[in-house]
Amino acid sequence: MVRETGSNVNVSGASASPLLIAGGRRDELTPLGEVGTLSFWEVVKLDMQSFTLTIEGEADRPVVLRYDELLELPAVERTVPMNCVGGSREDAVVKGVTVAHLFALARVRDTARLAVFSCADGHEESIPLIELIQQEALLVYSVNGVHVDKLGYPLRLCIPGKYACHWAKGVERIELVADQRKGCSESQRRSHRANAGDI
Repeated sequence: MVRETGSNVNVSGASASPLLIAGGRRDELTPLGEVGTLSFWEVVKLDMQSFTLTIEGEADRPVVLRYDELLELPAVERTVPMNCVGGSREDAVVKGVTVAHLFALARVRDTARLAVFSCADGHEESIPLIELIQQEALLVYSVNGVHVDKLGYPLRLCIPGKYACHWAKGVERIELVADQRKGCSESQRRSHRANAGDI
């Protein structure tokens, strides 16, 4: 198992800051059955015995982590708004591992500019590293304390402040790239930025 060698990752002058559980009482959360979801193709059920997360590309120490190894990494739990471009908002408690922590494990190179998240259903999202660090992104494995396939189990990207349509589901691979490669959303002319309120 790969273990953490440092908790901060510098990307073009940005550094990871400690994550705290955000405000909001649990009794104000959106009931799980009312949490909306968007799947680009289909909800994929994965074999958890063989599931792995791969982080590679512009990294000095590419890593492959089994699901049980991911659960052993330092976890963060926080309340986040899930904003839809249509104007709706749902609040949920998510739990997972910070992207900054995973990047530290892989020893991301200074040449990396984008992270391309590849999903089990074939979907891809490309997000600038600096946004992932500054917006304290996570890969989450539970929503409101449970694991739900349609909400992205086993791993869903969570970027607080960014529209949830960019929160890649069923993430299996993160490729760190030096170019400006487009994911599916960007190929459809949806902006990298897509912060809540921009649209």
